[in-house]
Amino acid sequence: MKAYHGKESLKQEVLAELKAHYEADNFIQGDYWDGKKGCAVGCLLKSGNHIEYEERFGIPVYLAHLEDAIFEGLSLADSKNWPLRFMSAFEVGKDYSGVVWDFLRWLLLDFLLPQIKNEGKIYDDVRTSIKGVADVLEKDTADVAYADADAAARAAASAAAYVYTAAAADADARADAYKIFADKLIELIKEI
Repeated sequence: MKAYHGKESLKQEVLAELKAHYEADNFIQGDYWDGKKGCAVGCLLKSGNHIEYEERFGIPVYLAHLEDAIFEGLSLADSKNWPLRFMSAFEVGKDYSGVVWDFLRWLLLDFLLPQIKNEGKIYDDVRTSIKGVADVLEKDTADVAYADADAAARAAASAAAYVYTAAAADADARADAYKIFADKLIELIKEI
């Protein structure tokens, strides 16, 4: 799968559309598309059918789900910049199908695992389980079911945000977690 199906003109069309939505203040959280305004996915697709990212833009569906999850978790101000930032990060013609595995490994090992600080057998078991899942992600991912990758991407972002905000349990802490996720995902996309 090649980003923007290898066409710079397609990327420029997408970015122009997102810029127009940004300037019209059409990005809203909590609704895919209301006919005029919507989320990161909705404004681009005019629906919530994430699979269209692959069909129309050559970007894996699970990255569309991550974009969506991050958009909904960011502060309102940061969410409005996210769609253009996300879609701008992809280089025309590159294959980004492995990014989700890199993101999930980072999320488990570098973000989530350090959050589990309590001592005791149950916490040791959780840490061992997290490391075991990360080990699976290190292996050849070609055999992993496509739907599993998609579901894992969405669930991992939610779980990590929950763990991150469990102590503080406020919207600002949640938005901060999603800002970290956004920055890391862009970093991983740019490394391809």
